[in-house]
Amino acid sequence: MFDAEKRGMIGLVRGDSPIHATSLDQLKRVLDPLKDTGQPNLVLDLRRVPLVDSAGLEYLLDAFDACRSQGGTLKLLSPTPLVTEILQVTGVSSFFEIFTDEVAAIGSFTK
Repeated sequence: MFDAEKRGMIGLVRGDSPIHATSLDQLKRVLDPLKDTGQPNLVLDLRRVPLVDSAGLEYLLDAFDACRSQGGTLKLLSPTPLVTEILQVTGVSSFFEIFTDEVAAIGSFTK
């Protein structure tokens, strides 16, 4: 399950479900409205997300591009060791700023 909260002008999305083809709609329902309005600056908290498959990676890249096209960005927070490995092996990690601290991730938008 995924949910979102606002931290000032920053959208923080948290989840505890895998991001894969069969559960991707859960994340889309939460993240899409945030990325499709204004200047979307988003942090996706991956601390409790156990897995991301190829469909999930594709969606993350699409969401990143959509945020960037509107003058914002999508950053990742604390991916699990397996998700970190998946992001690195596929090269997807090179597209994202990845943080281990929530305060630092949210604060990075003011720099």
